[in-house]
Amino acid sequence: MKQITHSRPEKRVASTPKALTDLVSRFDSYIRTHKPVQLAIPPLIVLAIALIVLGGMYVTTGSPIRLGFEFEGGTIITLATTDSHDVLRQTFADYPVIDVRDSGSRRMIKFGPMSKDKQDSLTKMVNTDYEYAAPEIKQAGALYGASLQTQALKAIMVSFCLMAVIVFLIFRTFVPSVAVVLSAFSDIAIAAAFIAIVGIELSLGTVAALLMLIGYSVDSDILLTTRLLNADMLARLDRPDRRKRMPVVRRRYRHRVDTLVFE
Repeated sequence: MKQITHSRPEKRVASTPKALTDLVSRFDSYIRTHKPVQLAIPPLIVLAIALIVLGGMYVTTGSPIRLGFEFEGGTIITLATTDSHDVLRQTFADYPVIDVRDSGSRRMIKFGPMSKDKQDSLTKMVNTDYEYAAPEIKQAGALYGASLQTQALKAIMVSFCLMAVIVFLIFRTFVPSVAVVLSAFSDIAIAAAFIAIVGIELSLGTVAALLMLIGYSVDSDILLTTRLLNADMLARLDRPDRRKRMPVVRRRYRHRVDTLVFE
């Protein structure tokens, strides 16, 4: 009687694409063959370009990022109508129309800030001429938008300052702390420049995303800087001393990580 053996199917290991492998190897060789000062040049160039973009936006529009409805103020009207965008622009030509776009099955019309008389006139016109379209009207005053701008700016500045204080308390040395803070500032500036180039409006959700970016950026920067400092410390020691100091370095690394996580 023949013995039946069941063979398990072999697990296929996903192969890394050759192009990606070559890119990683080139990047690794570039890092190994260049000094830290040379490696800092490309990020600084990108940061400079981002600051130039933000400065140009501020000079031309008065704000480094295009302000959204919450910060700029104005009126948003949504209509369940089949009128085209051009027809709606012509209908509301007497009012400061900023944008007309589709919002699901409805048309959304965004107006800039206007006087109270014009707002009342616009509301009366919409309720009369587009009563069949179930209009929805949202209004935000310019003073309210300016107040939100101030609060959002304060939130970003306070969070950044508190982050800098925590970084200095963790490292207690000037150069690594400044490097982490500068890296976080660079991440925020580059993200803001990308938002400005793409044309994304600054809203409360965008501010929350920037605040979250500060947290994730500082988290990764502190871990990488700590690992770099420990590797540099071990490289300066002789091999006998390296074996003795390895547990000390590991405890110091874990202490900094625990401080970062639990604080």
